[in-house]
Amino acid sequence: MENYTILVVDDEIFNLKIHIEFLIEAKQNYEILQANSGKMALDIIKKRKPNLVLLDWEMPDISGIDVIKSLRNNKETSDIAIIIITGMMTSSMHLKEALETGAVDFMRKPVDRIEFNARVRSMLQFIDIYRDKIKNEQEINRLLNETIEFKDRELASNTLFMAKQNTEILKIVDELKENFSGLSSNKIKNRFNEAVIKLKSKVDTNIWDDFKLRFEKVHPQFSKKLLEISNDISPTEQKLSILLRLNLSSKEIAEILSIQVDSVKTARSRLRKKLNIATDSNLNNFLASL
Repeated sequence: MENYTILVVDDEIFNLKIHIEFLIEAKQNYEILQANSGKMALDIIKKRKPNLVLLDWEMPDISGIDVIKSLRNNKETSDIAIIIITGMMTSSMHLKEALETGAVDFMRKPVDRIEFNARVRSMLQFIDIYRDKIKNEQEINRLLNETIEFKDRELASNTLFMAKQNTEILKIVDELKENFSGLSSNKIKNRFNEAVIKLKSKVDTNIWDDFKLRFEKVHPQFSKKLLEISNDISPTEQKLSILLRLNLSSKEIAEILSIQVDSVKTARSRLRKKLNIATDSNLNNFLASL
């Protein structure tokens, strides 16, 4: 078990000392803090953020229940484990209220030393498991994000390569037509036309369909979320949105869509208006969040 910081809160000094003694007797790696009021407890928690709070219910300034509510409403303290301890609010309804408010356990005073330390130890073991779970989830999310980013880069790179290849092939065809437009021999003309047909057959006319299919495997909800924001987005603007989602430049997008760079800029502006995105907000970042 790792080192843990435990805050003991009780307005009755006798109870406060007893509970601290119990923790000391357990001979564990505890750093023990103490508070004799709800306000003091909140001040300490704000500064130190303990792993576990042993919290009295009945206190004159701020009750234990109100302390829990305050902690749960604050993102910075919402995950702190709290065991509430009470000598008066001991009914099953009180137990229900404490747990529903955010306590993770409930002990009735006077607390037996063995039970007290067993409950504390059990809760800290749970915190150990929770810590490991969070670490594992964070690692899984990190690897997942890296995988998605890699697939996005690979997809964008492959699509851009295919678009450039198509452009080069069509450029060669145009140059051939220009240079050999004056051929007089029918035989040579026929051979030339056959070569042009073969070159054109190398042009991949399904680039976008293949690209979209692979993109939707990585981002299955993107198009749906986009249309939920604005159902007025055209198919061309959907293509633009996907390419911007992959963080491609205007020049790269122009190559893939076979349009001018200025046309990409105009389309970006039109898309921004349809999505109601402020001019000082980053369009690519917005689309990446979908």
